[in-house]
Parts: sequence; C-alpha cells; structure tokens
Amino acid sequence: YRRARDTLDLILAELDEGQVIGVREEPRISEQQFGNFQTEEAMRRAKAERASFGRFYYRFPSGESALDVYSRVSSFIATMYRDAHQMSESGVLTRETSIVIVSHGLSARTFIMRWFQLSVDDFELMSNQPNASLIVLDKQANEKGDEWYQLTPESFSVLNACGQMDPEHMRVGGPPGYESERDLVARDAGRVDADDLELDG
Repeated sequence: YRRARDTLDLILAELDEGQVIGVREEPRISEQQFGNFQTEEAMRRAKAERASFGRFYYRFPSGESALDVYSRVSSFIATMYRDAHQMSESGVLTRETSIVIVSHGLSARTFIMRWFQLSVDDFELMSNQPNASLIVLDKQANEKGDEWYQLTPESFSVLNACGQMDPEHMRVGGPPGYESERDLVARDAGRVDADDLELDG
C-alpha cells in the first residue's frame, strides 16, 4: 500500500495546488491480497497452482482471487461515476478535468476489464504493466456530440505486451453505427452500469 501512496506524493509534488481539486484514499482499489503471512516457498507453490488453474479465478490461501478484486473495483467504478456526476452538476468538475487513479497492477487491469466489459479470456491475455506505467482512457467525440472512451495506443501496447489482445474490445460505446464483436453495455461516457449505480446506494 505504501508504494501507491509514495507514487501519489511524487505526482502531487509536480503539480500546482490549483491543479488538484481533491485527493481520496480508496481501499477498494488496493492490490490483490496474497495472504496475511507469505513465505517464498508458499508463494512459489501458489503461483504455480494459479498458472495451472487460471489467473482470474484462482484464490490465494487466506487471500483473494482476481474475481474478488474485480468485484470491489466494480463497486468503486459505480461510486466514482456517481461522485463525478454530482460534482459535475455542481460545477466542481468540468470537461477539462481529469481523474487520476494511482493503483496497482491487478487492480488496474480489473478496472479495464470492468470498464470495457471484457471477458475472462480477454483478462487472461492482458499483460501485467510495468511499475509507474500509465494507462490512459481518452474521451472521444464526434460532430454530433456522441462521446465515448477508448485506450490510447500507448496504453493498449502496455496491456498487450504479449500481442494477443483485440483492440476492438478496448472501446466503450462509440458513434452511431459503430459495431464490435460483442454488445458493450456502456454506450457513452456517462453510463458504466445502471445496475451498479442503483445498488451502490
């Protein structure tokens, strides 16, 4: 956890005070829990089992699976959308405001998985991004006012280090007439998952 805080401090040190609206610590996007007390041999065995069982569903002893992280990250996304919507309505956030999330590798990948409604197979193809790397969701728009998010080419390359991911999956919504291989739930920059928004309370 300390590593993420240290990274945030380094980012804030490079920004003027007026550029930062606020900072919040959010435990729901902390890294996957690998167990309370870890030994090198136990972790070696567990990671070998995970490689055989599958990275997404394997749960570490006294720890979490990627599915567990996915569930709490999904809840965080709903809260983030709700808070951003309220702050936009009150004029605190503008169209020029960026939301910066400082997190860990698996938490970031499950965020991308949830945001783009990716499958477990898609998740298994994603690479663990290097420390201090950036994953950027860039807002797109057309002349009709349709808006959507997509990964920048650089960010896609970071997640696709193995070269097996489909770039068509890394897009939410899009202009009318856009078709992808799967029916994506989110149709614009303002909808992630209506059910999540209702349940988040």
